[in-house]
Amino acid sequence: MTGSPDPSLAASSTPTVAGRGDAEISISTDSARRISLILMSLAGLSQGFIGPIVKLVDFAPLPLVVGRCIVAAVLLHAICILTGRRVQKTDRINTIICGFLLAGHFATLFMAYKKTDVNLVLIALFTYPMITSLLEPVFFGGRPQRRQVISAFVVTAGIACLRPAPGGSGDMIAGIGLALASAVLFSLRNILSRKLVAKSDGLAIMGWQTTIAAIAFAPSCVGLKVSDMTSSVWLGMLALGIFFTAIPHTLRILVKRHLTTATVDILAALQVVGGVLLAWILVHEAPTINVILGAAFIFTAVLWEAASTWRRGSMPE
Repeated sequence: MTGSPDPSLAASSTPTVAGRGDAEISISTDSARRISLILMSLAGLSQGFIGPIVKLVDFAPLPLVVGRCIVAAVLLHAICILTGRRVQKTDRINTIICGFLLAGHFATLFMAYKKTDVNLVLIALFTYPMITSLLEPVFFGGRPQRRQVISAFVVTAGIACLRPAPGGSGDMIAGIGLALASAVLFSLRNILSRKLVAKSDGLAIMGWQTTIAAIAFAPSCVGLKVSDMTSSVWLGMLALGIFFTAIPHTLRILVKRHLTTATVDILAALQVVGGVLLAWILVHEAPTINVILGAAFIFTAVLWEAASTWRRGSMPE
């Protein structure tokens, strides 16, 4: 129960019952928030497996994207059919556009993982919240705030820390460039999804976007022989599609009533922490001082932006 109590009930026993009901609702809400925090924390950490898996699976990046998207799309469509979720007719064209942006995001990300160290890719990728905050005024009106401009300079300083030493590998530069391109594509996809696809269910949208992404890069699979695909390739595709695409996006939809967008963004930072540690353990890519310094700059900017959103009480749509 909410609002001011009815004065006519002040002397009765009803307020006691109502108070207990309010407490039960509050406890239930707090419990849901705690569970949501735990689930999103685990989802954030689990996303750190993506880089090491892509690195360890001996397979071309684009067919790997296709496999990931097919597995995710099948599972997401199954969930949508069972729960009656769908994309509205008016949103279909825009969903296709966003699907191609998602395809580009996945492709550039996987190519970046193949080019250079996982920790460099993750840190460069995680500039996307800052890129989003700078691009949003272009699509929704207004202009970037002073805080966002300062944060952009801080992020730039962080990226500069990731540069290779003189004479360093060209693959490293290419990998960081691909990761930054992936961040831009992901930001554009998120902004356009919010602006153009307003009426449809988020899970149904993701189901169709992964379908579009699979179709977009299906030509890369021409000439591939199933007999040449090892068990590690199949397991990698299944893991990427189920545990690191379909399940995290389903969780995000389920917890959006209980967590702010800023909270989810902060928890997403755990992907970088988990990814760097897992890359160190699984593929022996220890972070350097420059990587740690660059990560510190970028994390400071991203968390500052997220904290500002949190203080404004921004809830997810």
